[in-house]
Amino acid sequence: MKHVRNNIYEQGGTFYELESTTMSDNKITADFRPIKGVPSIRREDLRFKCVVSNAEDEKRLRFALLAKGYSMTYVNPGHSFRMCFISFREGKLFGNDALAFCSEKCPLVTYEQALDLIAQVEKPEPVPEFDIKPLQPVLWKQKPKIKGINDTVWHLDFYADRMNMFNFACVGNINADCLLPYNSNTATLNNDFYYPEGWWECKDGKPVWVSAK
Repeated sequence: MKHVRNNIYEQGGTFYELESTTMSDNKITADFRPIKGVPSIRREDLRFKCVVSNAEDEKRLRFALLAKGYSMTYVNPGHSFRMCFISFREGKLFGNDALAFCSEKCPLVTYEQALDLIAQVEKPEPVPEFDIKPLQPVLWKQKPKIKGINDTVWHLDFYADRMNMFNFACVGNINADCLLPYNSNTATLNNDFYYPEGWWECKDGKPVWVSAK
């Protein structure tokens, strides 16, 4: 039986999921259940490290990540193209020296396996277009500095414009962290703590759609 990834295995063209393991008389017994095809990898679960031997393959890998909605920009581009030590975790791409590469706690795969893993990642959800206009009714709220503590409700206001690198500006508040257009779909959020499926935040001076998933 061939290990595919995580708890997924393949044998004779059929895929199986490992359900449980038991030990008796110093023997380990594994229970598998057949599944139809290989389930998609959740976007947040993609993790790997691999060695890439040339610039063309390295470029192909980065564009494969881009096609799945990830950033193709390195967090720390610390490699040369004589030998490229790449790791990917937490949605971020890292270029490592040999020592850092060895200490990375990511599954070691071949270049071809890395491309296969990326291909199995679920498709990114379409991002809505930011089309909120000045003086349009909106809902805004502050994000708590500590998650789950001192959270705030959504407030009804009018959008002014993006103010700085990290906040939106509304008529009644110039430091709004989260923003939503006020309409029939969002009206029930007014004076509520609830976080919907998604909202806008301001990052590096640009509106970014944030999903609650």
